[in-house]
Amino acid sequence: MKPAPRWTQSQSAQQVTHAMRPCRELSAQQPELSDAALVSRSWAMAFATLISRITGFARVVLLAAILGAALSSAFSVANQLPNLVAALVLEATFTAIFVPVLVRAERSDPDGGTAFVRQLITLTTTLLLLSTTLSVLAAPLLVRLMLGRNPQVNEPLTTAFAYLLLPQVLAYGLSSVFMAILNTRNVFGPPAWAPVINNIVAIAALVGYLVTPGELSVDPVRMGNAKLLVLGIGTTAGAFAQTAVLLVALGREHISLHPLWGLDQRLKRFGAMATAMVLYVLISQLGLVVTNQIASTTAASGPAIYNYTWLVLMLPFGIIGVTVLTVVMPRLSRNAAANDTPAMLADLSLATRLTLITLIPTVAFMTAGGSAMGSVLFA
Repeated sequence: MKPAPRWTQSQSAQQVTHAMRPCRELSAQQPELSDAALVSRSWAMAFATLISRITGFARVVLLAAILGAALSSAFSVANQLPNLVAALVLEATFTAIFVPVLVRAERSDPDGGTAFVRQLITLTTTLLLLSTTLSVLAAPLLVRLMLGRNPQVNEPLTTAFAYLLLPQVLAYGLSSVFMAILNTRNVFGPPAWAPVINNIVAIAALVGYLVTPGELSVDPVRMGNAKLLVLGIGTTAGAFAQTAVLLVALGREHISLHPLWGLDQRLKRFGAMATAMVLYVLISQLGLVVTNQIASTTAASGPAIYNYTWLVLMLPFGIIGVTVLTVVMPRLSRNAAANDTPAMLADLSLATRLTLITLIPTVAFMTAGGSAMGSVLFA
């Protein structure tokens, strides 16, 4: 009869580590939301998005009232540039890709995806810093691209605003990454309310513009003009305030932001998906550029009028469509990672029903009363 094997201390530690590993992985994974919880959070996010849109409209209406349509056009064109650059580099469109990749890392990595998140933040921050610097240096070229030849819009003023507003590329890009990370942890409140903070700071900048003595220098444009600096820097501060709200939320979730250099294999695979997404975004932004060129050469107020119309048009989609997608995506991604096809189909069915039930009557109302809404808000 053989004696029972003697376990060394190192062997015992290995066994304990092996036994604890699944528990650690399971604890890192986030609990799934039930259908009722998903619907509840969708409505909560929709309310936050509604407040964001209301404050956004207040911001645009105040801008139009304070500057007038012609000067608002110069500001609107310049303020579109950070969104255009950030969308091409890393912005909100990529959140739909980030979430599935983060969910798989959370599910499969022994540390619950902590190292992967650190690598992702390090890589994207570096990319965004480079893109922000290049876009600020290229501000005159970007403005010329947006306005086209012989624009009616004040090109020097648009360029001056662009220099002050293009640093928002960094803020918007980081906000997209932070939102994706929070969404994978079923944290939807701060990402939904952060844009409200952005709008409040921007409205405060408009109030600051009003109380600042002097006039906005238009001919010639002076970069040192107090009103120009208050409006431009104040608006950019709003974008960074939005990012700061998300940073606080990440801290509460105990998410490490310490740099970790390296390129995970999943980031390389993500690069292939991102290339296709960049092509998609490039085509859509090309339409924006052409539209701005047409509007800019038609009238000095053209870009502002188009921007007002676009805001009204996107209101239902922003409140309902984006909200449902944001809440459903983490659960859908986890079911996809688990190869649970019936659960994926159930998620898609729930998202489709929620979207259609709310969007169809809203679109009907907007179709009937959209012109009246535009007149009340911007006439």
